[in-house]
Amino acid sequence: MKEKLSIFSESFRRKIASVLLVILFASALILGGINLFYISIFGNFHKIDDDAYRSGQLYTRNLINKLKEYKIKSIINLRGENTFRSPWYEYEKEVAKRLGIELINFKIGSREFIDFNKSLKLINILKTAPKPMLIHCRSGADRTSFAAALYEFAVKDKDIKEAKKQLSFYYGHLPYFGSKTIKMDESFDNFVKKYLKLSCKNKKFPTTEKIEK
Repeated sequence: MKEKLSIFSESFRRKIASVLLVILFASALILGGINLFYISIFGNFHKIDDDAYRSGQLYTRNLINKLKEYKIKSIINLRGENTFRSPWYEYEKEVAKRLGIELINFKIGSREFIDFNKSLKLINILKTAPKPMLIHCRSGADRTSFAAALYEFAVKDKDIKEAKKQLSFYYGHLPYFGSKTIKMDESFDNFVKKYLKLSCKNKKFPTTEKIEK
């Protein structure tokens, strides 16, 4: 009798564990869906600090209103210059020109490993771009999170833990279940590791040319 009870208890515990895992997974999907819905509706616009804002691709009046409201002086477009004359790019370029805002195109991929030199080039842009600036990609979740983390760490001298908060579920960054967007996390970690190894954690960045040599 005791043996049967023991077997039953173990089986019961396994079933409970399975149910809890299913509930946890379903809850994560629901929360993720709600978050992504919010992002798609409101453009994933957030303030990093007084000098920098981050977002996904903003359209029509939403773009104009945000640029005016926050007195944006430059746009860092991580989708890169679009040679196919896509409506989103042509509109953003036209609005930037009309409002006297500098548009800076720097293309990176959300599933691409960004090496140290390319990260350094992006940091130099983030340091020298007219402020306040708006950093954006398509959804504002992955590439923008990576750039924002670099900005916090390398430009604002925040600690690693604080900077990595920019690579967060809160902004729609979900590098889980085999997602290749984990490359953004890996790229940031690689930059930090090499940066610290080169002993330049004092806001004095070597030029890209020196690093490449």
